[in-house]
Amino acid sequence: MTESILMIDFHAALKKVYLSTLRFAWIIGGQKEHVQSGLRVPTGGFISEEAVLLFPDRTLLGEDVMLLPGARLICAGMPPYLASSGSISIGTGSVVREGAILQTYGGNIVIGEKSAINPYCILQGNGGITIGNSTLIAAGVKIFSANHIYADEDSLIQTQGETRKGVKIGDDVWIGAGCIILDGVNIGNGAVIAAGAVVAADIPEKAVAAGVPAKIIKYRGARNGQQ
Repeated sequence: MTESILMIDFHAALKKVYLSTLRFAWIIGGQKEHVQSGLRVPTGGFISEEAVLLFPDRTLLGEDVMLLPGARLICAGMPPYLASSGSISIGTGSVVREGAILQTYGGNIVIGEKSAINPYCILQGNGGITIGNSTLIAAGVKIFSANHIYADEDSLIQTQGETRKGVKIGDDVWIGAGCIILDGVNIGNGAVIAAGAVVAADIPEKAVAAGVPAKIIKYRGARNGQQ
């Protein structure tokens, strides 16, 4: 029992030293490589060793990008992830926070500059997801860029394939916590989606939308009150 406790304490101490070394390296010149994946860390950026990158050769990171603990970037199809498929691109100054999952499922996920993917978001890129610059994706948002086909009642849904239209989200957009964005949706620049909304249709520029399904409740700025 005592040996087990000592071993736990030893591993905890090693981890503390390792993390301190990473922080020191980052301060004096930046982290150079993500050990788990072998990916070169971009200038000014940081990739937590508790982040997971599968098929990192399909991932492109701009300068100052941060991938925090528990973030998962998976450039593959369905498990067990035996082959690479699709790509992920994240622009300068953007952050993917704790527990967020970006999975390509064969499509491409593109995130612009200075945007934030907050904790426990799920982005499934089957049909392609594009997110603009300075856009805020709040905690727990789910973005799906495909739909199952289910018209044939005599066949299993999982054998009928998918439709894939893709999702596009503009610049300076705020997607509130817990929102669900469905395939085929375009959200214009400067739009705001209230927490918990389910977006199944396009939202124009600077519109504020809320509800299930999401509907426009007002516009920002000079257009406020117009429908």
